[in-house]
Amino acid sequence: MKRLVVSILAAFTLGFAIAWTGKPTNTASIEAPPMTGSRSALSRVPHSVEPRQNPMLDRVKGYLRKMDETPREDFSPNVFENIAMGDIPLLIEQWKKRAGFSGLDYDEQHQIKQLARSWYEKEPEAALSWMAGMECKKDRQELISDMVGVEATRNFEYALELARQYGKVELGGLDMPSEVKDKLGESDPTRFMEIMSLFPSADSGSGGSSVDFKENFDFAGLAALWDKTSAETKEQHYSFVPSNFIEEWTKTDPQAAWNWVSKESTPAMSFNGADGFFETLAKTRSTAEINTFVINEMALRTGDDSKFDLAWEALASKPDAAQTADFIARLPGDRDVNLEQLAKRSSRSSGGNYNEFKEILLAQMTVEQRRQLIPKAFGEDTEHSRKFMARALRQLGHTDAEIQAMLSPSKGE
Repeated sequence: MKRLVVSILAAFTLGFAIAWTGKPTNTASIEAPPMTGSRSALSRVPHSVEPRQNPMLDRVKGYLRKMDETPREDFSPNVFENIAMGDIPLLIEQWKKRAGFSGLDYDEQHQIKQLARSWYEKEPEAALSWMAGMECKKDRQELISDMVGVEATRNFEYALELARQYGKVELGGLDMPSEVKDKLGESDPTRFMEIMSLFPSADSGSGGSSVDFKENFDFAGLAALWDKTSAETKEQHYSFVPSNFIEEWTKTDPQAAWNWVSKESTPAMSFNGADGFFETLAKTRSTAEINTFVINEMALRTGDDSKFDLAWEALASKPDAAQTADFIARLPGDRDVNLEQLAKRSSRSSGGNYNEFKEILLAQMTVEQRRQLIPKAFGEDTEHSRKFMARALRQLGHTDAEIQAMLSPSKGE
């Protein structure tokens, strides 16, 4: 590990020595330095020379290219299904090299970043040229993103120009530094999307954190632009999306936020979706307001599955016994039928809040309703579901004999 740190620091030091003869540049007034090819940039620092004719190395690089071309969600060991056993050690070594300095501990990474920053402050063109030529994609993304963050605190437009040049998808994308995120919420929707588009993700992954949206931010305008962008560039992914977008919009205009997030065509970039909407509604509206909203929205849907999917999302996102009792009492139709529909919907979800809501739902039923609904509406007869049901029924005062009768006779608790 220490040898790796020394070699990386040596590379930076040599880069300093070569670049030192140039005149320091004022980054506030220059254009983004031109991109250079990775080989010419790498020639600035010592690098290992690999044999030109090496069939095994060529095969291993082919495996790694195949891995890069496979979407992360589709990646499996099948990517390497035809690999020769003798190629595996070299594949592992080559794969390990691509980890770059991310394999170092935090303090060592911090030292490298500080050294890179000090080089960038003195010789920005030379430093960026070297960073752009790094073979390790992770290191390249991390260091250039860090330099974009440096510029964002003193010349925001220049920082965006750097991102525009070095953040292209074909170069692996670029993570949005916190210094840029801090200014996103001050933008109008057009500017917001423009900035987001400068930080694309080369795969389907994205990261998110809260954005401090300015007062009277045009959430509807941003949603419309997201729809338009998603329709025009179906494969576009962003390295950053504001994770609190739906929550903040719900606080100001819940109906508009719901109309957008509940559409089938809504882009997947709205992180928390319906869960975020209902969790925020539970914090900002009364029980009566929430239940009225849900019942009214259910009336607009056709088909019991669609209606009770909505009821489940609303009630199970933040389980509350009083809200559930009020909802069932006010929901039009036969009470027993409504309970059965909610019980059937509950069979498709388990764990956490979902199990908590199932317990609340059981408490709303009579003993006879539980006898009728548990075998046919509360999910498949598995050991896990039977254990959960047995525990919940005991808490409601049922005896072991009653529980045995309610559950599957052949597999009872």
